[in-house]
Amino acid sequence: MIDQLNIRLFRREDGAALADVHRRAILSTRHGAYSGEDLESWAYGLRDDGYADSILLGELIEVAVDESNVPVAFCARTDTEILAIYTHPEAQRRGIGTGLLARAEIALGEPGVEISRVRSSLGAENFYLRNGYVREDVGIWTTRGGRSLDVLHMIKPLADVPHV
Repeated sequence: MIDQLNIRLFRREDGAALADVHRRAILSTRHGAYSGEDLESWAYGLRDDGYADSILLGELIEVAVDESNVPVAFCARTDTEILAIYTHPEAQRRGIGTGLLARAEIALGEPGVEISRVRSSLGAENFYLRNGYVREDVGIWTTRGGRSLDVLHMIKPLADVPHV
């Protein structure tokens, strides 16, 4: 676990760093269910300006930064769903993803939202299980590169999550 988690909202100038974190996190995925070609297809087409475009479409992106204010992880969400959490491979296993997830759950815990939903890669299932999620079902997701990958739809009741 890390001592201090510095999190801030996405800034347009974060685009290149987030694309790098995103790409490296995907390509470092070690799970037998996805081939190297699957991972390349998943990482295909990530654009620096894609994150700002997502903000315009209603997503909120929180960015975890190191002591030099360099992004090392991020969480994208809407008002009702966690869309993605990615952590740079060199920053993994330090509690950063868990911290981002906890913040997202608190924000999702607003009145009217009773369940946190996430679509998880097979390799991230244990992360979500450790954080109280259960598998709802298995689905198919089409990557930016056009490949179909198995993913998990996971849920967590928000009754015990503190509200903002």
